[in-house]
Amino acid sequence: MATTRTRCQFARSAALRILPALAAAAVLVPNCLPPAAASIALAAATLAPAPAKARLISEKNGVVPGTTLNLALTFDIEPEWHIYWKGLNDSGMQPSLNLDLPAGWTAGQIQWPAPVRHVAPGDIVDHVLEGKVTLIVPVSVPASAKPGEVTLTGKASWLVCKSACLPGDGEFAIKVSVVAAAADVKDGSADTLARFSDARARHPKPLPADGSVKVTPRGGSVTFAAPGAIAINFYPGVDTRRPSDMVSGATTESDSLAVAFDNAEASKPVRGVLEVVRPAPAAANKPATTGTTAAPAPKADAAEAPPAGVSTWYIIDLPPASAPAPAPTKGP
Repeated sequence: MATTRTRCQFARSAALRILPALAAAAVLVPNCLPPAAASIALAAATLAPAPAKARLISEKNGVVPGTTLNLALTFDIEPEWHIYWKGLNDSGMQPSLNLDLPAGWTAGQIQWPAPVRHVAPGDIVDHVLEGKVTLIVPVSVPASAKPGEVTLTGKASWLVCKSACLPGDGEFAIKVSVVAAAADVKDGSADTLARFSDARARHPKPLPADGSVKVTPRGGSVTFAAPGAIAINFYPGVDTRRPSDMVSGATTESDSLAVAFDNAEASKPVRGVLEVVRPAPAAANKPATTGTTAAPAPKADAAEAPPAGVSTWYIIDLPPASAPAPAPTKGP
């Protein structure tokens, strides 16, 4: 009975959050959903305009053999909709991109911009990306690459959500030229360059060596301190110890944040992104530097946003609070 109840709860949750998933929920968990729910959801998903449009772009129109070409999957997302960051989320899934590259060309990992926290009814906490989102992928081009035009293709999938979620996917192609000299490589369009620049402005960077941001593990918690900050947020990444309180325990409107972590996961590291928000400078239009940008405006359906200021994001990667004891050695 308990198992049946749990399955029904899952199906009803899918009904509220993921319209196209109703069909699968009805098949996997029979007798929990109204018979017509799946067909209604699929019809709604088919007729609704796509709230997220994606395309593949290149920062340059060409590349010199033996160097790196920066590609990106870029999104235009309708207001109030979002896609998911690669981190610890209660729902959703992050976008995926599979590139089909010539022999010897190698795609690196997606470079994820910092997210914002999104809290939905029922205290469902996700870390999401909104507006214009650009996921940069560095591609290593071998020194043996032959000059000429090359067509690069890729397949992507994503989930875009508001009060409900819609899956998206696409196949993309872009042409670039392999050239002998860097002088023959041209920049992409102004829009393309702006997207790459905006994405890099939200890339987390290493903690500063000057002590302006301090990270202090204490047993089952970690204290993040940044004197003078007006807000601090911790966004847990993947393969990390889970904060005990995802709703309010990883955010503060002060210059010190103590995050308590699940004691049952003490053997896991603490990984994620730390956002430090400092007061905005007097010059209203001062340009942001890499890893620094204005904090996002509050959202009606999310947790309270930090005060307006300038955000900087840092990489957090701490060892486990406890490690398994080494196996005893045998005596002679």
